[in-house]
Amino acid sequence: VQEYLAAWHAHTKLSAEEQSKLFQEKLNDDRFRMMLLFLAGITKLQDEQVQQQIFIKDLDFLAHLMYESQNAILCPILANAVQRNGKLSLNFDDLFQCTVLTYFLSTCNYPWKLLQLSGLTDQQMQVMQQVSREYAGRSDVRKK
Repeated sequence: VQEYLAAWHAHTKLSAEEQSKLFQEKLNDDRFRMMLLFLAGITKLQDEQVQQQIFIKDLDFLAHLMYESQNAILCPILANAVQRNGKLSLNFDDLFQCTVLTYFLSTCNYPWKLLQLSGLTDQQMQVMQQVSREYAGRSDVRKK
């Protein structure tokens, strides 16, 4: 709750420029990670400067921010970065990570050259299938 309230405070009390500066200053500080995820969700992560900063710093974090903000505009940015860098290191021990990856794959509509998912449990596959079905029919996700 504390991280959400901090994010809400930043959203309501700071200008867009100050929010961007907050992302710049705290992006590498793990203590602010959850608050920044909440802030991304509240603001829909529409500040291009912030998007570029996150893109440069951490692809995995960008995937989480994309999911939290439901900002499908970030999909091609992340997809291109994954293709260039060769990997997205999400930990599949956590079902939330499966949800993030499935949202990303379902939303980006990207022509993958190679996509290898191995070692997934039945529960993880079920989560990925459920999330995939959930987002497949949402026209608002695909059109952004």
